[in-house]
Amino acid sequence: MERTGNPGGQSPKTYYVLHSGMNDPENEAALNIRKTLVERGIKPESIIVLDNVYPQDNWSRSEGRRIYNESLNVNSNDPKHVLNRQTAQFSRKARERGIRREDNVVGIGHSAGGVMLDGMAFKLENDPNAPADIDTVLSLGSPIRTKHSPERVCNVYCHSNGDVALSLAAHSMGTTRTPVNGEGRSLLDQNDREVVFTGPEKKLDDGTTVPTGPSHSDMHSDPRVLRTVLNQMDGKAEFVPEPIFLEPKPMQAARPVDVSDRDQPPSNGNAGEEKPSFLGGLMRASFRQGDEKKKTPDTVGG
Repeated sequence: MERTGNPGGQSPKTYYVLHSGMNDPENEAALNIRKTLVERGIKPESIIVLDNVYPQDNWSRSEGRRIYNESLNVNSNDPKHVLNRQTAQFSRKARERGIRREDNVVGIGHSAGGVMLDGMAFKLENDPNAPADIDTVLSLGSPIRTKHSPERVCNVYCHSNGDVALSLAAHSMGTTRTPVNGEGRSLLDQNDREVVFTGPEKKLDDGTTVPTGPSHSDMHSDPRVLRTVLNQMDGKAEFVPEPIFLEPKPMQAARPVDVSDRDQPPSNGNAGEEKPSFLGGLMRASFRQGDEKKKTPDTVGG
């Protein structure tokens, strides 16, 4: 959708819309991402957590497959389809918060949540009545086969050599970087970026080695992952073609999921202060290939 200036001279603001993936009935991924954003200084009112419509089921099983396929069907006008329902949910919440097309909206999705946000960006772009667009889709371990979002949208694909779930999904789906059956477009457009995390290889008792980069759940639960990506997007560190080495976290005892902050994010001393420069026009300007300024790389996870 063509943007039309700033009514009343209002400066564009940055908002975040978050979406979890499969097997996450408590919406833990989106809540973890929101917590990391708030700790970074993003105002809670600038963050929208969407309800998770994905079932507690593997995407390859019947119900999971049906929901997943509906999230890919960008041409469906059936209001009952999950992609249309989620797009409508975002539009409703965007109107409630006064978000406009002139504002910058960053979608952050874990696993299948990144797929949903990519499709939502397409639907919003082609809906003249939508209050706002999604300008950036940050996918954390998402099995994206083709990109449906508009070319102007910057997709940041984040994955890890330790993400076994994504590796299995990619193998089963035939994930590629080129259009499949004429649908969608190449994954990496001029505006897009890829962030690869790695860890040291671990030798097993039988002599085989396995990678120990962030796991599928680490992609949302380990705040170092999101902080590293946001530092690059914020210009605090340069996007690099080499994988980012991230030491594995020490193993911790399992504990119950805390969802007490579902409505009210945890208080933080800087929660009322948003980082002033994050994104802005970055996605449409300096992220274009060749326009990045050379910067001193920031410490990973800083």
